[in-house]
Amino acid sequence: DYIAGYQRLSSGHLTVVSLISRDTAFVAAKQLVQRSLFLGLSILLLATGVSLIFVRGLTRRLRAMWHATQKVGEGDFSIRVDASGSDEVGGLATSFNAMADKIGELLKQTAQKVRMEKELETAQAVQSRFFPMQGLEHPVMKLSGRYVPASECAGDWWHYAQIGDELLVVVG
Repeated sequence: DYIAGYQRLSSGHLTVVSLISRDTAFVAAKQLVQRSLFLGLSILLLATGVSLIFVRGLTRRLRAMWHATQKVGEGDFSIRVDASGSDEVGGLATSFNAMADKIGELLKQTAQKVRMEKELETAQAVQSRFFPMQGLEHPVMKLSGRYVPASECAGDWWHYAQIGDELLVVVG
């Protein structure tokens, strides 16, 4: 029930012996374990709190990016994300904003191209009506033509019309 400890003194002739009860000896060890656990838990809680503070800012910016991608998915390419910060999320936000600008620009160009193609189709349909459906069989001459545009719409056309005894041929 007791713990004995001894120490020989420097002179070598004397030895000091000490007896202490086992419960008293381990009280200090128990206190050291309790203090160590308390300090460890304190450090863990402090680190968790600081991590949550930093992660909250990061998740807030990522949540804003997620909302922006949802808006882009719905067709709103005017949405922009705050690109402040020099970390990866800031770089991602800058890339997102550039991508949204590029998509919006491409949509405008596509709409303009579709409009131009429709105008060319209309012009081609109108122009093709200027050409006679069949050639002209006349006692004095035979007239026929062929229309092959270089692209969707060309600028040349021809037509003929019988006006009384006269034959009118127009080339434009």
